Amino acid sequence: MAQIILDSNSNLIQGDFDAATVNNRTKLQTSTTNATTGVYVVPNGSATSASVQIANAADPTNASKVVVATNGATDTQIVSGANGSGSYLPLSFYTNNDIRFQMGNAGELNVRTAPGTVSSGTSGQFLTSGGPGAGVSWTTAAGGFSNMTVYTSPGTFTTPATTTKIKVTVVGAGGGTNAVPGNQTGGAGGGGSAIYVGPVTASTPYAVTVGAGAVNTVGGTSSFGALASATGGATTGSPTLAGGAGGTGSAGTILFGGGGGGSVGFIGAPASTTGTGGSSIFGGGANGAAGGPASAAVAGIAGRNYGGGASGTSYGGAGAAGAGGVVIVEF
Repeated sequence: MAQIILDSNSNLIQGDFDAATVNNRTKLQTSTTNATTGVYVVPNGSATSASVQIANAADPTNASKVVVATNGATDTQIVSGANGSGSYLPLSFYTNNDIRFQMGNAGELNVRTAPGTVSSGTSGQFLTSGGPGAGVSWTTAAGGFSNMTVYTSPGTFTTPATTTKIKVTVVGAGGGTNAVPGNQTGGAGGGGSAIYVGPVTASTPYAVTVGAGAVNTVGGTSSFGALASATGGATTGSPTLAGGAGGTGSAGTILFGGGGGGSVGFIGAPASTTGTGGSSIFGGGANGAAGGPASAAVAGIAGRNYGGGASGTSYGGAGAAGAGGVVIVEF
């Protein structure tokens, strides 16, 4: 039968804890027949904490250790610790003779990816359950974009080194209107739009063009390289009662036409009205304006938001500019 020995310094208990026959190893057991065994490590006197500490060296002075402890009334703990110059080791959890989880020294969570292998995944990944009888795994979120750059003037977008898919929204500028002596005009058209969602080449520059809006001018075209493009709304600078046509999306995954400008609502005495500006996908077409007598000068109203068309004018009232376009890059 295995014996328990107290060494000569009275600070080391020894026994046959590794006999080839497992049942011959030194064990702890209650003396009460058919009773459950429970082993306690308790504090002395008024102290409120106790622990079991297991080291990786015969001399624990400079050793790594795992500690199972109570910490007063605060919490209970499983600690990967160290004494002296000992190293702090990751804390691993095993089942079925294989590692399943590991808490690294920096607080990272490592998960089994193959027998004997764990990984903390990559930034932004999340854990996915494999269902009953299967482990968990790191998963990369599908779709969605976490960054956005908005261009209201021309520039260059260079894809980050890790970016291979983007969403781009381009909107052409709204058309502008002009003063027309002795006549009335409809509103100018809203800018067309295009949305591109798809692959791009990492670390590659793409030219960004943003259409400008101005008085008595067709709205400028907006584009993102050759992937997405949209033209601006038409102007109504010459005497006309009809509104200008909206711009069009000419390249991209999804294409939208801009809204057409409104026609003149009333002609002649006793009052005059002007046509509303056409809207883009962001709205923004300017409201038409009402004047007094039929010959009263009524100025146009500038387009709003991105790509909104300007409203018409009446009898020499000042023209107005369409709203500028925009390019929005999500990645």
